[in-house]
Amino acid sequence: MPIRTRQCLDTQSHSLWRNHTHKGTRERTLHSKHSEKLTTPSPDTFDREEPAIKHVYDLESDSWTSEEISVRLNSVPMGEGSMRCVFHMKVLSCPPGQQDYVAKMSKNPQDDQETYFGEVRMQAKCILLAREYNKFNPPKKIEFLDCVVVECKRRKSPTGTGCLTLVTEPMLTGSYHKHSNNFGWLDEEGRYTPQAFSHFTYHFTSGELIVVDIQGVDDCYTYTYTDPQIHSNTIAGWRYGKGDFGCRGVRE
Repeated sequence: MPIRTRQCLDTQSHSLWRNHTHKGTRERTLHSKHSEKLTTPSPDTFDREEPAIKHVYDLESDSWTSEEISVRLNSVPMGEGSMRCVFHMKVLSCPPGQQDYVAKMSKNPQDDQETYFGEVRMQAKCILLAREYNKFNPPKKIEFLDCVVVECKRRKSPTGTGCLTLVTEPMLTGSYHKHSNNFGWLDEEGRYTPQAFSHFTYHFTSGELIVVDIQGVDDCYTYTYTDPQIHSNTIAGWRYGKGDFGCRGVRE
């Protein structure tokens, strides 16, 4: 049951995301200056139920726990960015009404499992920083989605080694906003909170890092963000994946 990566790369009609060029750098964006209503695909396009392994990261103990789950994966992508394809996944092990997830797969077939585990660790760091930010009682609190690594046991990895690995998280519904990217662009007509949080992360960590690429949905009480990027204040960068541009990213 191979995922149709060629269709993901070549078909634009399924894409929620588009490539966005800013200052010579391609960024992943969801119609960056607009909001988008997210919808779920037709249930008729899902593959059969299959076994998978879910890996959950705990930042405080820097450890992973794993459990077997059952999933149904939609092989037709629901969106794509410059770095990843996005698929709808049903996690059948969850209660009814809580089974809709987003599964993200790198477009680069050479990316190994560490790429996916590193992304989960990075988002866990953002969750921790959001909790610290909320302790200051801002006008509106924020949160980041918990994401996990899922290995589909019956599907082969594009590298040819091991199982297909994905990053998954609960599917957001509502009006999706892109507030900033990972190289200097920000929505100057948007909310103050996303930029305030980025500013906070830089000062809270004494300039060690900054969280950018802020995007997600909001309700009356909370902003829920996903898919962030961290720039580490190092010359080399890449401490937080390929989107970590190091001290250059922090300056921008």
